[in-house]
Amino acid sequence: MPSNVFANRSFFTTAALIVGVTTGIAHSAEDPAKGGVIAVVSGSAILQSELDDRLRPQLTDLNSRIYRLRQRALDELIDRRLLELDAIQHGVSLQAYLV
Repeated sequence: MPSNVFANRSFFTTAALIVGVTTGIAHSAEDPAKGGVIAVVSGSAILQSELDDRLRPQLTDLNSRIYRLRQRALDELIDRRLLELDAIQHGVSLQAYLV
């Protein structure tokens, strides 16, 4: 299998993840509940921002793990597409190309 098949994977991964990250940022910026009251206990409001502050370390870790999982899955999808395209260029099936 030619090694240049994966030469552009890094570019595709980076571009797709940037699009995903900026889309997520735009979505969270439009969230109307951000900072709003999410519960009331005996007349005392609990704000979304209070909950976020308390969970920030865990959410940061979780978001990092999600990013890595998405990156790995995207790399696999890109690898598969590049292999399929290379197999087509060689006029063989993907199974035959991988043997």
